[in-house]
Amino acid sequence: MDLEQITRDIFRVPVLESHDVTACIGARTYQVVNLGSRGLGILLDEEDALPQASSHHAVGLRLLDQQFELQGRVVHISAHESGRYLCGIALVDMNEEIAQAIADYIGKYRANMFAK
Repeated sequence: MDLEQITRDIFRVPVLESHDVTACIGARTYQVVNLGSRGLGILLDEEDALPQASSHHAVGLRLLDQQFELQGRVVHISAHESGRYLCGIALVDMNEEIAQAIADYIGKYRANMFAK
C-alpha cells in the first residue's frame, strides 16, 4: 500500500485547559484533555478508582456552553507523560445533536491550529 493512500479519518484534538470541556463520571468531574468524533480522553490520578477496560459509564459531557448526557465505554488506560494515567473513553449512543456539537468544536479547533 502506498503511504499517500493511508488517511486517518478519526483522530482526537487536544483540548486547551482554558476551554470549558469536562466529563462528569460518577461523582467526579474531569477535565477533558483530548476530544474526537467518537471519544475523549481524561487524566486520572493514581488514587482514582481506575475503571475497568470495556466498562460502561454514564458521562455528562460539558462542551463549552452545552451539556450532554450519554454513555461511554473505557477503551484504554495508559501511562501519561505527566505521571498520571490517560483514560480513553469511546462515546456510545450519540445522537446527531451531540455528534454535530463535537464536530463543530473539532472543526473550529482544527481551523485555528492550522491557521498559523
